[in-house]
Amino acid sequence: MKNVLLGILMIASSFASAHVPGMSFLEIRSKSGPVSISINRQTPGAPSMLYSVPALPPGNHLVEVYSAAGCHHFGPHEPQCRQVLLYSGNIYVQPGTRVSAVYEHKRGIRIKQVQTIGAPAVQGYPTWQPNYGYAYSPMTVISRPAFEAYLGTIDNQWTDSNRLLVAKQGLQYHFLTTAMVIEVMEEFWTESARLEFAKAAYTRVVDPQYYYLVNEVFWHSSSVQELDRFIRGF
Repeated sequence: MKNVLLGILMIASSFASAHVPGMSFLEIRSKSGPVSISINRQTPGAPSMLYSVPALPPGNHLVEVYSAAGCHHFGPHEPQCRQVLLYSGNIYVQPGTRVSAVYEHKRGIRIKQVQTIGAPAVQGYPTWQPNYGYAYSPMTVISRPAFEAYLGTIDNQWTDSNRLLVAKQGLQYHFLTTAMVIEVMEEFWTESARLEFAKAAYTRVVDPQYYYLVNEVFWHSSSVQELDRFIRGF
């Protein structure tokens, strides 16, 4: 499994007014306790559960995660701590995007969501209209509370076959983001269930341009290749 994958980023309207045109926004949440993060070898900041850069140039950026360890008191001086490097890797940031990622000790940094800054929340989805052919109707993402209930129902199933059945039922009436698809895929225990759901969810996402991120959830390259063939069929 690669270190970089796609987190859920809730966009604050206050940030939109402060954003620098042409720049991107990066947010990294830690699921492994407070950590210090360095971007492009800058001095790491104080340990925190959340790190954000509101004006980041597009391109590759070196991200290093540190943890303070071995703190000792030396007389009247402040305790001195040795920073331990926990993770080091590059994140590619596209121009004018909001990148949300999470850090976990055993998995490194995983990208959870990439969203174009200023993109509309509602998009068009082609549906068949009798006597008029295809027309575009509103496509709205399922609300977060409803999605959490959806995940909970999937998680309560005892077998992967039932988990997949429930997950597909939810697709009949709701649209998801690529990040949400990844969260659902992580509920499955088997590779075959993850692949089947990824295929079923492809036509129900509002951001298919980022669907390549789901490949990081797979354990085998053959699944990546099979999903690619399926998508190319469209």
